[in-house]
Amino acid sequence: MFMRLLFFVLLFLINMPAVCQTYSSITTDKEIVDFINWHVNNDKRYSEEPLLRKRVINKEISYWDSTHFIPGSSKNNRYNDGMYLFKDEHKFLDTIFTAEDKEFFFQQFRSQLDSQWQHSFKKAKQRIVVGSKPKKWRRYSLPLFSIDKNYVILMEDYLCGHLCGYRSINVYKRTKDGWELIYPISWGIS
Repeated sequence: MFMRLLFFVLLFLINMPAVCQTYSSITTDKEIVDFINWHVNNDKRYSEEPLLRKRVINKEISYWDSTHFIPGSSKNNRYNDGMYLFKDEHKFLDTIFTAEDKEFFFQQFRSQLDSQWQHSFKKAKQRIVVGSKPKKWRRYSLPLFSIDKNYVILMEDYLCGHLCGYRSINVYKRTKDGWELIYPISWGIS
C-alpha cells in the first residue's frame, strides 16, 4: 500500500509543472511573466510619453490567430498582409528562426490555456476595460519563444482613445542584461 501511494505521489510531482501552468501547456508561467515584467519595466515608450507612465495593462491577453503562422506574401493578399509573421519581406527572420522554431511558435499558439493575465506585473496596474469609454492601456499576447529561448515574438496593442492606438509585433533577442528589440515584424497605427 505504501509503495502504491509513493508511486502516485511521485507521478504527481513529476507532472506537476504541466498541471500547474496557467497560460501555456508548453512554456512555463515563469518564462512568460518574467518576459512581460521585463518588457513593462524596460519599454522606453513608457518613459518618453508622460501619459504612459502609469503602465496600465489590460487583463485580457491579445490572442494570436492561426493566420499569423501561415507563410504569406503581400503580393498575394494585401488585406491580411499585417497578419503574417513570415512573409516574403521578412527573409531576415529565416536567418534567425529554423523550421523547428516556426513549428514551436505554432505549438505555443495552440497550447494557450487562459485569456486573461492571472499574475500581476511589477510597476503596472492591471485593469479589465469595461464599456466604450476610451482609456489608455496596453495589451500583450503570450510571448512566443524560440526553441532555445533566446528569441521572443510579442504582439502588443495600445489604446489611447477613439481612433488612437497601434498594434505591433516585434522580435526580441536575449542579452546579458535582459532582452533587446531586434526586428519589428508588423505594426499598424490609427
